[in-house]
Amino acid sequence: MKSFFPGKKEEILLDTGKSLLKSLTGKNKGETVVFREQEGNNNIICFVHGFSGNPRETFGKFPELIEKDKEFDGWDVDSIGYASDTMPTFGFKIWAQQPDIAKVAGYFKTNIETLLARYNRVVFVAHSMGGLVVQRALLTLDEKNFDRISHVLLYGTPSGGLHKATLGKWYNIQVRDMDKEGEFIKNLRADWNARFTTHIPFYFISVAGELDAFVPIESSHTPFDKKYYAYTTGNHTDMVKPGDSNHTSFHVLKQAVVNRKKHMQLFSDGDLNRLLGDYAGILNEFKGKVNTMTKASLREYIFALEGTKELDDAIAILEASNHTKDNTDFIGILAGRYKRKFLDNGLQPDLDKSIELYQKAFTMAEKSDKEDKAGQLYYHAINLAFLHLQNEEEGKAKQFAQIALNNALNCKDDHWKYATIAEANLYLDKDDEVKINYAKAVMLGKDKPRDINSMYINAINALGKLNKSALKEDVDKLFRG
Repeated sequence: MKSFFPGKKEEILLDTGKSLLKSLTGKNKGETVVFREQEGNNNIICFVHGFSGNPRETFGKFPELIEKDKEFDGWDVDSIGYASDTMPTFGFKIWAQQPDIAKVAGYFKTNIETLLARYNRVVFVAHSMGGLVVQRALLTLDEKNFDRISHVLLYGTPSGGLHKATLGKWYNIQVRDMDKEGEFIKNLRADWNARFTTHIPFYFISVAGELDAFVPIESSHTPFDKKYYAYTTGNHTDMVKPGDSNHTSFHVLKQAVVNRKKHMQLFSDGDLNRLLGDYAGILNEFKGKVNTMTKASLREYIFALEGTKELDDAIAILEASNHTKDNTDFIGILAGRYKRKFLDNGLQPDLDKSIELYQKAFTMAEKSDKEDKAGQLYYHAINLAFLHLQNEEEGKAKQFAQIALNNALNCKDDHWKYATIAEANLYLDKDDEVKINYAKAVMLGKDKPRDINSMYINAINALGKLNKSALKEDVDKLFRG
C-alpha cells in the first residue's frame, strides 16, 4: 500500500532534494541566526551546522528547547552558518566554488574574535563537518580568545575522516577535505594531538549516533580518548533534531553546561549562569598572575575557581599564597574551602583541617590590635561554632557561639553581623531571635547573592544537625523569599 506520509527514507530523500536545490541556486550561504540575545548575558551556546546544512534548519527544535529550559537562563543562543553547498552554484553569470574547510575555520575564528567577543563562556555544539570547522578554528586562536571556549560538543563529526569522501572530491572541495587520507584530516589530527598532548582544557565530548550510517563511530571517536565518548539515538540527521527535552542529545548538552554546585543552591538559574560567566572572565583575566594579585583580586579569583572548577584548585592556590601565612582573613578563606569540602564529602580530615585553620585565625585575631578585630573574631568564632556542632561537640559550639555573639553586637550594622547574631542564637537555643536576625541579614544583603547563599548553607546545615525541622522550614522560606 502506498503511504501518504513520508517515512524515514522519504524524509532523507526529501531533505537531500531540498539541499541540492539550494546548492544549485546558491542558497546555502553564511548567515548568523540569533535565537536569543538578552542584556546582561555573558554566556553563549553557538550551533554550527555540517556539510550542506544551514543555521536555521539543521538543529530543528534544539535551540527552542534550550530557550524553554529555565536552567539555561543567562545563556544566549545563536547559530553561525557558512557557505556549504552540495554542488557548485549555478546561475546567471554565476559559478561559485565552495571554500575549503580551512577557510571556513578562518571565518569562524573571525566570528569568535568579533561577534562572540563579549562572551566569557562560549559553547560550540557542532554537527558533522561543522565539528571539523570548530576544531581547526580553535587551533588558530590566540590564548585570550581560546580561554573563553568553555565547551565543545561534536555530534556525528568525522574527526578521523571518511573513506567515501574521495568519491566526491572532484566536484566539492569540502567533501575532499573530509577524505580520511587527505591532507586536511591528517594535518588536523597532527596539530590537535600536538596542542592537547595530555588533556583538553575545556569540556569536550564526541557524540556518535547509534544509527549514523554516514559517519562511522570509529571516525567520531577513535581520534580521542575514551573518556570523551558519548552516544545518542538517531541517524546522522536525526541525532541533532531532538523532538523534546527527553532526547539523549539534549541531555548530553545539559549535563555538560548546567552547573549547580551544592553551595550555590539559592541562585536563580539566570543569576547563577551569569555569575559563572563572570567567574570565567575573572579566571581568564588573571591567568598566570596569581603571584602579583592584590588581596581583593585574589579573593575573587578563589571564589571563581571554586565556582567553576574544583575546590582542590582553590585550596592549592591559597596554600601557596603568602597571604595565608599572616592574614587572618585569608586563613579563614582557606578554612572555608575545607569546610565546604567537608560538607560535600563528609570526610573527617577535611573537618579537622577546617577547625584547625579557623582556630589558628581566631587565636591570631585575639592577639591583634587591628581596627577590625571584633569583626575577625566573630567571623572565625561563628564558623568554629558551626564546625564543632558538626563534630558532635555541642559544648564547644555554644562557647564559640557566645563569643561570636558578643563581638558581633559591637560591630557596625551589615548583613554579616545579623547573620552571625542569628546563627549564634541558634546554637544558644534562642530560636525567637533566629528568624528576626536572619530577616535583617537577608534585607541588608539583598544585592549580595553569594553572601546570602553562604549564610543559607550554614543555617540549613546547622538546623538539620540540631533537628529543628519546623524552624528549618521557616528559615528556608525566609531565604528563598
